[in-house]
Amino acid sequence: MSGIPVSLLTVSQQLLTQLGLFAAFLLILSSGHKWLQPLRMRAAVQKLTGVRRFASAGVAVVSLCEFCAGVLLLVPGTRHAGAILALLIWSAYFLLIARAWASGHRDLDCGCSFGSIHQRLGVFPLVRNVSLVGIGLALVGYPTSFSDSLTAERILVASALLALYAALDQVMALQPIRHTGEVI
Repeated sequence: MSGIPVSLLTVSQQLLTQLGLFAAFLLILSSGHKWLQPLRMRAAVQKLTGVRRFASAGVAVVSLCEFCAGVLLLVPGTRHAGAILALLIWSAYFLLIARAWASGHRDLDCGCSFGSIHQRLGVFPLVRNVSLVGIGLALVGYPTSFSDSLTAERILVASALLALYAALDQVMALQPIRHTGEVI
């Protein structure tokens, strides 16, 4: 066994660095996703908030906030502000989804998935958003623990986390195949 001591501080710093990069990439990608699917996003905002009049403006504001949070997370001097903004965004999403879920509106599309698959509001979107809020809390609590160097390895790991996130999202959106009332 190697004699290299690994401290808990070192491991947590690496984890926070990867989570910070993942969060930045996710927020920037989410912002772009809203611009690429404006009609779907407008409908999602209308259904989640119940506000029709300003839905397009709401999508634009949220998209801009996500983009800003992602960029702020990438810049060492602004990470704390980016983490706070990310936490606010993800908390708002969680509250809107939880409110819709609790009121029985489980067949609406929250617009959260990157694909075109309509995803019902089940337990997964709630757990996903609780996880994102947890990441936001960790990043707000320890913003200076991020490593300042963006190496190819760190970018690759954060990209892999994002790919796993997107794949899990698509798998959870799949509905079981039914044949004469039975699940196949």
